[in-house]
Amino acid sequence: YDEGKVEEAAALGLPEAQGDMAQRCYHGRDGVAKDLDKMVEWAKKAAAGGDSLGQHKLGYAYANAEGGLARDFALALKWFEKAAEQGSAVSMSNIGFLHKKGGHGVTENLATAASWFRKAAEAGDDHGQHNLANCYYNGTGVTKNLRTARSWYQKAADEGYVGAIRKHGTMMVKGEGGVKKIDEGCALWKKAAEKGENE
Repeated sequence: YDEGKVEEAAALGLPEAQGDMAQRCYHGRDGVAKDLDKMVEWAKKAAAGGDSLGQHKLGYAYANAEGGLARDFALALKWFEKAAEQGSAVSMSNIGFLHKKGGHGVTENLATAASWFRKAAEAGDDHGQHNLANCYYNGTGVTKNLRTARSWYQKAADEGYVGAIRKHGTMMVKGEGGVKKIDEGCALWKKAAEKGENE
């Protein structure tokens, strides 16, 4: 595996390599064709072996009904939680999303969603930072606080999260949650637009 023979190691049963293969099949890279059914096959093997990337990918497949799986938020939650226990910040963010959205076997709970977004945000996940900022901006699952929202949008923007770059710019232009900085806010809008943000 360390020599780059990922597929061989995966076939021999190394969970870490199987998780890597799930990722390659999902994205269609490193000489592997994009194949969501194969992604699920590898993810199931990796997840069963305790690999956090495999657990995350399997959770993602259940959450989004990919690779021939039926949408099942309860099973997605189970696998995201296993990955989150191993420190997967993106899984923490996805747990928050499942609680925010609700349905498919998971009860909507906005406070629980916000707490998971916070865990993801504090672990450095830009999606989690953006989602937590949204919670504070809208008062969803937490007490509305524009200063805190602006701070989290800035953190996510600094990580390169395009939606957060735009939202941070908007807050600066409006003077929400801090000093009004129209020039800096407009510069952020331009940056977001250049990165493909079109809202």
